[in-house]
Amino acid sequence: MLKMLDAVAEPFQGLSFRFDRDKDWYFTEEGLAANPVCAHAANEKGVNIKIQVSMREQPVLSVRPATQLDQDYFKLLAFKPGTVPSLAYAEVIAEKIRAASQRSKIRDLYDLSEIASRAFDRDLVRALAVIKLWESTGDNLDYKRFADRIAEGDYDLGELTNLLRKDQRPDVKDMMDRVIEGFRFLGTMSELERALVQDSKRSRRADLNLLKDEARKRSGAAV
Repeated sequence: MLKMLDAVAEPFQGLSFRFDRDKDWYFTEEGLAANPVCAHAANEKGVNIKIQVSMREQPVLSVRPATQLDQDYFKLLAFKPGTVPSLAYAEVIAEKIRAASQRSKIRDLYDLSEIASRAFDRDLVRALAVIKLWESTGDNLDYKRFADRIAEGDYDLGELTNLLRKDQRPDVKDMMDRVIEGFRFLGTMSELERALVQDSKRSRRADLNLLKDEARKRSGAAV
C-alpha cells in the first residue's frame, strides 16, 4: 500500500491526490485499502476515492493487459490511454460465480445476466469456479445451491442506479431466469472437479493443483 501511495504522491495529467500517510490507509480482512482525495482544476475540493489491494490469493491464470473501451473523450486527451493489467476474462467470470454463490448482490446478478448469453469457455470457467470456491472458506461449487441462491435472493434494484444509464431499468425476474438457465453448465462437472467439490475437508491439494494446471493449459491453448 505504501508503494501505491508513492505512485499517486505526484500530480498526473492535472489530477492530484491528497492523503495523510498515517491515517488514510488501513488493513482489511483480505488486504489493505486507502481513501485519498482526488482533485483537479475544475474541482479543487476533490472527491474521496477508494483504493483496495487484495492479498487473498494469487490469480490462477496469468494477468493480461486489457485495452480500455474507447470513449469519445479519448481523442481530446494529450496522451494515449494505456492498457490495464487485468484478470483473464474466464477468471473474472469465475470470481463472479464465487461471489454469487456466497452472497446476494444485485450487481453480481446483473453482471452474470449480461455474461450468460455471451461466448466464453464454459469448461474453463467451471474449473476456475471449482478452484476458487475450494480455496475460499465457504461451500464448494454446487449448481443447485447457486441457482437456489439466485432465485431466492432479496435484490435491491436501487443499488444499480449509479451503475447504469438513467433509461436502464432491468427486470430482476428476467435477470434471475437468464442466470439460472445460462449457468446450468456449472452442474456438468468432470471427474476431477466432482472429486474436489466433494472434498469438504480440503484434503485433496494435489487434485487442486492438477486442476489448476489443466485450466492454465486450456487457457493457453485458447489464446
